[in-house]
Amino acid sequence: MKTTVKTACLKVFRKLNKSIDSKTKHARVKTVNGNAPNDRLAIVIKDYDRQIEALEKEILTLKAKRRTAVEIAGESEKLRPAVETPADKYATFGTTEAVQDAIECLWRDGKGAARGVIAAQIRDFMLSHGFNPNGEPKNFSTTVGVTLNRLLQGKRIEHVEFLGKNYYRPVDSYK
Repeated sequence: MKTTVKTACLKVFRKLNKSIDSKTKHARVKTVNGNAPNDRLAIVIKDYDRQIEALEKEILTLKAKRRTAVEIAGESEKLRPAVETPADKYATFGTTEAVQDAIECLWRDGKGAARGVIAAQIRDFMLSHGFNPNGEPKNFSTTVGVTLNRLLQGKRIEHVEFLGKNYYRPVDSYK
């Protein structure tokens, strides 16, 4: 199909050249930057081809970025809790009750492993749901760890150690 179009274009250009030649036998052919009119047309066509190629590369890049955004959106949907909780759910909670509630919510929504949830998940869940760590926020992980130990001593949560990681879950989660 391209060759048919190309052939048809060449025929049209030949006819135009013959027409121009017959009308301008005595006229001098004007050149731009040393290029005859047909050469100028070839330069314009090459320029368009370069622009098309650059735009096609940009389109491929944009499609790749779009695929990545779709993948990220899909992953974020998996991370959202099954039941929506308000963003400031833990704004008025104390540390102990916030940690225990976070464990129960994460366990109920199936966000942890089969053994339970780890302290980092609990910490991130609390912060994303409005818990305001008093004191220095950089020590908040330690605060969550200490609170988990107190809840374990009071037998309010269960603990499983597997491959060097501590997993926490509500009491009687398997009974």
